[in-house]
Amino acid sequence: MKKKQLFAGALAAAMMTASLAGCGGAASSAATSTTGGDTAGSTASADTNSGVVEVTIPSYKTGENAGAAFFVPQVERFNEKYAGKYKINLESVPQDSIFNDRLKQLAQQNKLPVLVEGGDPDWVKNVVIPNGLAYDLTDWIDATPAIKDVLIDDSREYCSMRMAES
Repeated sequence: MKKKQLFAGALAAAMMTASLAGCGGAASSAATSTTGGDTAGSTASADTNSGVVEVTIPSYKTGENAGAAFFVPQVERFNEKYAGKYKINLESVPQDSIFNDRLKQLAQQNKLPVLVEGGDPDWVKNVVIPNGLAYDLTDWIDATPAIKDVLIDDSREYCSMRMAES
């Protein structure tokens, strides 16, 4: 559990930092695999042979989605920077209700990924948080000034259990 929290923190930091830096630099598309199949291992799992912690994240910011031009290269940069330690695989999921349905399906299987971007805010507030399916990143954010100082209030609230209180 602690390893997953550390990975979630490292992943969140890298993604937030990369989003601040913009989307400069091209990366190899082989660094990130996009699949349309099932993600039986959508939670973080360590490859015992290589020691690499791999995580599969369902995302609608793949393929033809306009956000893919930024998000996919961001994931590729993460994979390059942390090669041999961490690897993110993207599961391509269409952006309509199918994405929300996929998250709900993974939650029912207790296989939500360590990072979820988007989804139904009411479902997160009323199901995910009360059932302990999310990490409260409040302490980590407070202990990481480089991230805390650049977060907007809405992002900070969404990454904390304060969302459940509102």
